[in-house]
Amino acid sequence: MFNGFKAPARRVMLPFGDTTYANLNADGLKLFDTAVKWATGGASTAPPMLNPIVRQGKNIIISWTGTGTLQQATAVTGPWSAAASQTNPKTVPIAVGALFFRIRQ
Repeated sequence: MFNGFKAPARRVMLPFGDTTYANLNADGLKLFDTAVKWATGGASTAPPMLNPIVRQGKNIIISWTGTGTLQQATAVTGPWSAAASQTNPKTVPIAVGALFFRIRQ
């Protein structure tokens, strides 16, 4: 802070103009909500994350932290759909061809 002043509490700066908030998309609203929660000491929910993929014999093991939906596609650009099983961890047989996975909130 200015002249070495120690802030007595958490502070967040969001460089909004007069109409910025009204024009936020869904991701912008999430950012705003998370910033307010953090600044007020509220818990911020960590986004789900995929753990490193593990190969086990002729299978791969996919696991993740947090809550979310495991999605899969045959191309990295999609189309994406929910995986048939949401069991965590998920065992997937190694097959010919590519299969992509992601976790979505």
